Amino acid sequence: MSLRRSGRRLGWILLAGPILLLAAAIVYRPPYLLVSPGTAIDLTEDVTIEGVPVEKPSGRYLLVTVNLKRPSALRAALAGLNREVALVPESRLLPPGVSEEEYLRGQRAMFKESQMAAAAAAAKATGLQVSLEGRGARITDIVEGSPAAEDLKVGDVITRIGSTEIRLVSDMTAITTTLPPGTAFDLTVKRRGRNVSARLESTSLKGFNATGTGIGVLTRTEDLEVDLPFEVKFRDRSIGGPSAGLAYALAMTDMLDGTDVARDRVIAATGAIYLNGGVGPVGGLEQKEMVAESAGAELFFVPESELGRTGANGKVRGVDTLSDALSALKEAS
Repeated sequence: MSLRRSGRRLGWILLAGPILLLAAAIVYRPPYLLVSPGTAIDLTEDVTIEGVPVEKPSGRYLLVTVNLKRPSALRAALAGLNREVALVPESRLLPPGVSEEEYLRGQRAMFKESQMAAAAAAAKATGLQVSLEGRGARITDIVEGSPAAEDLKVGDVITRIGSTEIRLVSDMTAITTTLPPGTAFDLTVKRRGRNVSARLESTSLKGFNATGTGIGVLTRTEDLEVDLPFEVKFRDRSIGGPSAGLAYALAMTDMLDGTDVARDRVIAATGAIYLNGGVGPVGGLEQKEMVAESAGAELFFVPESELGRTGANGKVRGVDTLSDALSALKEAS
């Protein structure tokens, strides 16, 4: 073989190596999810309430979303260069043994429950009677490394903590999130038709979808039934998770309140809403703040426990309850 032919072959080999690596980086998708800013949706156009007097808010209440996408290895490697995106381990969102389809189905169910919880919270905030029934707190996700990770499973239904019967998610959170970290809880859970006992200690949780004190579970109310004093309809949205709850609750409270709460302002909000009006943690705060700012929000309400994850922006307000947010709206000029 001539030296010229050998050199040509070596050149092709040296050139093919980087090309193959680049192709692999483009095709291979590592077990990470890319979190990027989504859209802002005006909920005053999404909710219809009938059966009681309502007034259309003078301002806008924005639901802010994030996009979740499994990136290529190349895009994942470049994520650190873009301040608008965050790279999150897939295991932090998708529990072991749960398929992506099952996860998305659960997230959509949580979104619909958050709408009904928001309607109940808004009705209560305006003095209307609401009847709530449930059969426990079904675990939809478990925070990696949390106290629940060893003893509980996705699909378990928490039915009792100590001597307290758990009917609604708010029954559980009122116990597990309000006592100091290190508090021990005796749980009874229903697993595949039989009762199982577990003893867990709460801890300070950190992560994409968990901040504050708790045992490390995300839940929805099992067989939730909400008896409202009005009919409510929501525009169909391809959104998952509970984080729209606070925004829906604010919009509906303004519609039912009879006074002008918004006062021509653009108000964004993110946070899970509990049936008792409490506000729970969500994920993607940094990206949602970017969406709120781009949409011209004059105020952006977030869970108090996650306020430190937002920028030094005077428009951002941390709240623990729907009542806190309403008070801030009425006091702000």
